[in-house]
Amino acid sequence: MNTIPPADINWFAERFSALSNEMLENWRDAGEPTIGDEPSPDLLTSAMSQLLELLQLIDRGTPYPHPDSAFQEDPDITELGGYGLSILEEFVTLAEAFNMPDQISHWEQLAIAFSRWVIQHDGEVAILSAVVNGLARIANQSSEQNLLERLHGVINEITNAVPLSLIEGGENDENLEPWRILLFNRAIIATRIFSPRLMDEAFTTLTEYFPNEAPDFFREGIEQLDIQGYPTEVREVMERYYRDWPVKRTLH
Repeated sequence: MNTIPPADINWFAERFSALSNEMLENWRDAGEPTIGDEPSPDLLTSAMSQLLELLQLIDRGTPYPHPDSAFQEDPDITELGGYGLSILEEFVTLAEAFNMPDQISHWEQLAIAFSRWVIQHDGEVAILSAVVNGLARIANQSSEQNLLERLHGVINEITNAVPLSLIEGGENDENLEPWRILLFNRAIIATRIFSPRLMDEAFTTLTEYFPNEAPDFFREGIEQLDIQGYPTEVREVMERYYRDWPVKRTLH
């Protein structure tokens, strides 16, 4: 996986159509099973198709012509984005339930593209799981510096679009797990691309939101620097944060 999904709703629509059709075919071949309270693939596909009609109109700058629709005449991009991302996360759940592991990464890539389009239209992104997992998957499969630099930029886009209401719960809030993964991955990628400036920004954010976990990250970073042989300027940033944020010792 050597590309980053674009902020292009037409690209998204084309790939959504192919992927949802594949799932629908498998679901029907299996006798249209139900998974607990999860909505069926046909309902999810219909819901996303209706949403896409509106989003493509917005993308073209065309006023939505149906005031009596379920959607607002003057739509809220953040609200519509949350609705779309929730549908995509339902598809991830179904792919897992229907034993279609190859589809999961594709749904995650669609979530990245969708969230980038929402951000491009000044919306916020509050549903993060599929997006964050997709970004992590790209990072884990990539070693090219240019790609990692662009991926870091996309992670910054997402980070800056997360509403404050989502991240005010404190670092022990279970709902913060995708946000936590996002911030730690951003710090890892900043280190991998040898950027002291981006490391400084990412590490400062870690200490702000996850002060209890950050020291372990810096300790592990020092260990990795010894193994990988990173440049001096990268080592200096990591060592500074390691000194300033020592790991707390537990007395027994």
